[in-house]
Amino acid sequence: MSKRCTTAHTVLDIDRSSRSNLTPPTMRNRQKAEIQLRSLLNESEKSLPAFVRRAGDNLGSEQLSVEQISKLLKTQEFLIRRLARIFYPSTENVQDVKTLTILQAQKLTCILNSTMEVRALVFFMILDEAGDEYVTRAGMTEFYEKYFKGLKTLDGDRIQEVVQGLLQKFHLNQRDRIDFEEFYSIVSKDLILLECLSQFTVHPTWFMNFPSSQPAKQ
Repeated sequence: MSKRCTTAHTVLDIDRSSRSNLTPPTMRNRQKAEIQLRSLLNESEKSLPAFVRRAGDNLGSEQLSVEQISKLLKTQEFLIRRLARIFYPSTENVQDVKTLTILQAQKLTCILNSTMEVRALVFFMILDEAGDEYVTRAGMTEFYEKYFKGLKTLDGDRIQEVVQGLLQKFHLNQRDRIDFEEFYSIVSKDLILLECLSQFTVHPTWFMNFPSSQPAKQ
């Protein structure tokens, strides 16, 4: 008889009859983060904090455009589209994502302010554009070049210098790809990378400052 435990990407079959002869396996960091993330995604609107629900009542529409959400979270639109894969994992082209519901936007805020494990997993998923559970040298290079160009605070040469430094930290100057376990191990032990990770969090009270009526679409 077996017990089936399902995470976002894995299915583990554990034979109970053989457990007595085996040391219980240590749960991997990805499994822990996926369980926490799934719990956040499964939360109902009623389980959200009262002030979040009240703020949601003032929003005139059930849908928010990617542009609106990026302005609310003070981040770039391409990041929001990549984050939307958390809700739409089967989406092949992130450009197809045009809107999120109010509840999804609220959950996204909670996720980006969650534990380090969850934030690291979400950041990994942003970098893993192919969705194959690996971050590649090419993928990280493309992401950071686009991200820093969007910030408009660095010139081209400086962007390349910073990107090469990040690749080196993740050992991607010597390797083609890394999985989440190695990614998390590197991030959790590096103060600079932890600080970078915090840049992708947002303040959970943005709902309180949202206008009662939606801005007109351009």
